[in-house]
Amino acid sequence: MSPEYAELHAHSCYSFLHGADQPPHLIDTALKLGLTGIALIDYDGVYGAVQTAQAAKNTPLKTVFGTELTLNDPTYGLTHLPVLANNLNGYHQICKLISTKQLHHTEKPATSSPGRT
Repeated sequence: MSPEYAELHAHSCYSFLHGADQPPHLIDTALKLGLTGIALIDYDGVYGAVQTAQAAKNTPLKTVFGTELTLNDPTYGLTHLPVLANNLNGYHQICKLISTKQLHHTEKPATSSPGRT
């Protein structure tokens, strides 16, 4: 028996140039590989969450949802921060964060790294 493995950093086709597959295909592939779980974290959104949840609904695969936030750090420049939801409240918080970020969008990503000004 092989060890259990969950992919916690999967991008779908909604992350341009970083993921190629539709969320249902990601679920099919994860099941074929024998993964125990998958976390979908597209850039700056939860665009594939509904498709992923529907595709995984009647499978043993555990799903985690989140996003990979693009940050504009004054010291390091553009960087990415993966954020995963632990529960429904966490998912709501991620959605609020994404909405706030999009409302304050500038040409460069508007979110700053925590602890930096």
